[in-house]
Amino acid sequence: MSRNLSPRALQSMLAEETEEVYLMCETLSHSSFEDDYRLVMNNECIQRAAGEFQPFAFQLNLPAEQDDSAPQVQQTIDAVDTEILNAIRTLPAGERVNAKVEIVLASQPDTVEVGPIDFKILQADADASQVTATLGFDDDFLNASFPAVQYTPSNSPGIFA
Repeated sequence: MSRNLSPRALQSMLAEETEEVYLMCETLSHSSFEDDYRLVMNNECIQRAAGEFQPFAFQLNLPAEQDDSAPQVQQTIDAVDTEILNAIRTLPAGERVNAKVEIVLASQPDTVEVGPIDFKILQADADASQVTATLGFDDDFLNASFPAVQYTPSNSPGIFA
């Protein structure tokens, strides 16, 4: 994940006052989608090199950086438009939607200030007003055995002879 801020972003963070606006962009993708869903937490569209990001009401808190656990994020998305929810619900069992999160400045939307953070939607629930999703990583890489293969007398008798 990128943590190198552009000079403009750094200047706005260090300034006593600024007119810069930070925008969270999210791209939801899957091979079965006709096109990616590009969302921006804003009240108007923004044009980026990746395409047009549609204004959408969602809330997402970036994960804390911890050494002993893989980050998971809770996200809420307004259920005003059910197209995204229907696309997620119609996926075959076991398949997950990719969720790429990036933070940009409105004045320079093609310069990624934080990210990209590549998550998968692990679980999604909905009610009449919102979709609540858990974003994280598909693999439990912190608990994976290393090396992946264990050599025992039953699977590698030549080593133990």
